[in-house]
Amino acid sequence: MEGVTQLANRATKKEEKSMPTQEPSASRPPNAQMSTDATAPERRAPRWLRLLNSINRPLLRRGIGPTPQHLLCVPGRKSGVIRSTPVAVFKSGGDRYIAAGYAGSDWVKNARTSGWAYLERGRHRERVVLEEVAEDERPPILRDFAVHVRGGRSFLTVRSDATDKDFAAASPRHPVFRLLSDGAR
Repeated sequence: MEGVTQLANRATKKEEKSMPTQEPSASRPPNAQMSTDATAPERRAPRWLRLLNSINRPLLRRGIGPTPQHLLCVPGRKSGVIRSTPVAVFKSGGDRYIAAGYAGSDWVKNARTSGWAYLERGRHRERVVLEEVAEDERPPILRDFAVHVRGGRSFLTVRSDATDKDFAAASPRHPVFRLLSDGAR
């Protein structure tokens, strides 16, 4: 019996070593607002998201997945090769939008350069104009994203119940694009 206990203790110690060491913050309660410091280093997408996107892409090409999810197919800013990434299309104030959780994402840089993309889901393909929304117009749109897109909140640096001031402070870190049909411009 002692051998089993020793093995369990060893396994626990290995798990503790592999877990990131993070001291709980005494100055910030667990439900406190997240940092909205605009000078914070650029956030990059976590590694697991790349794996999840590689699984999600073929499913969306077949029309499988949550309703708001589509493939955004945008030409690469250097190569011109079409690149695809899953995005959530949502409505706010009657217009359609996509929001980025990470300002440094390649798709954001490509969208800014090209100004257009294809939205795909299943057999449906639509060419859209990507119009970046000014930072001062983003807060209500980001709030709608946080509230209405399942899982969307986890990509933002503010909580869905944050103040307007917090959403305004987070706006520079979360590019938003208005989707216009290609003939609308």
